Amino acid sequence: MAEETGALPPTSNPCPARSDIENAYARIAGLEVASLQNRAGELVAPDGESFRAAVDSFRSEFDPPDLADPRGAHSYPIVALSWIIVRKSLAAEKARALREVLRYCLTEGQKTTAILGYIPLTEEEVGKVLEQLASLDVAQ
Repeated sequence: MAEETGALPPTSNPCPARSDIENAYARIAGLEVASLQNRAGELVAPDGESFRAAVDSFRSEFDPPDLADPRGAHSYPIVALSWIIVRKSLAAEKARALREVLRYCLTEGQKTTAILGYIPLTEEEVGKVLEQLASLDVAQ
């Protein structure tokens, strides 16, 4: 999609073709990305700093409407959060495999977040998730 969007010819149409693709894919394909006006009226570029500001605003005052347009002068207005939902009790082999994969994602895997256009979790956040992983029950 990113390659096809970048290959579209210029147009004289006042509403040229546009495509919404994830920031990382646009950057990898060398496409221009848009600064958008946020709730505070500021034009903000999509980058790690503005994404982190948006995530921090979610934490400071968790309000579902803010997920669509986070508060803060430096927050990019369109962000998405990823969640991991895990059963509290798993078979031993599944629990071991899940802990291993998630531990990698939270440690070594975090080194690739910027390359992929994501923001890493803070050390505090990683610690909380690792605590939750350690508390998984192993079904007998």
